[in-house]
Amino acid sequence: MKKTLLITFFTLMITVLFSQTGFSVYPMDASIDVENPDSEYVTQGYVVNESDAELTLKWVKKAQSKPEMAEAAICDNVVCWNPSKFESEFSIAARDSSNFDFHYYPNGQAGSAVYKISVAEVDQLDNKAEMTFTINDAATTLAPMAGQEEVRIYPNPATEYFSVDGVDKLKEVIVINLVGQEVKRFKASHKAKYNVSELIRGLYLIRLIDDKEQVIKTVRLSKR
Repeated sequence: MKKTLLITFFTLMITVLFSQTGFSVYPMDASIDVENPDSEYVTQGYVVNESDAELTLKWVKKAQSKPEMAEAAICDNVVCWNPSKFESEFSIAARDSSNFDFHYYPNGQAGSAVYKISVAEVDQLDNKAEMTFTINDAATTLAPMAGQEEVRIYPNPATEYFSVDGVDKLKEVIVINLVGQEVKRFKASHKAKYNVSELIRGLYLIRLIDDKEQVIKTVRLSKR
């Protein structure tokens, strides 16, 4: 009986380990402030294949709430889809990444909205990740904290170094690859140049940390 239970336990553990997602999505949560309901708003995102095999994934777009006329669309590595497209499949090569951008169209109508985007393996639909996009009506949204509305990373793309501007009380600058691994960490200083010359070409996320150990903002950096 004990042997049977042990075999069952280890079988279950192996099943759990191998059923975990072999990919990650960014951002998992994003917020968009709509200042002009006649404009288009874009949040750049990515899906990273962390496995050693090509993955075929399926995304599904659902609006939990939105103004009647508002629409949203997805741009993956296949095409920028029409807002009327609510699901599609795309493939990512092993250890590669795909752009996955969210486009929001208020179509002249102010108001808040929430969209959920699920991304799952076609061959294993319960192996999935979810992205949430929250759209805020700027008229009812609090103004950003002083010193954070003009955050800028330059040059971007960067070859040897980058600098950060527009952040008060910046303590640390962390460089993260698209697999989520920290590859560089810098102690921040005024007008500093952060050396990334040894990093390979590609996209990175720059996480800015303040003196209270809080994340101020995460910004995309292209390394050439």
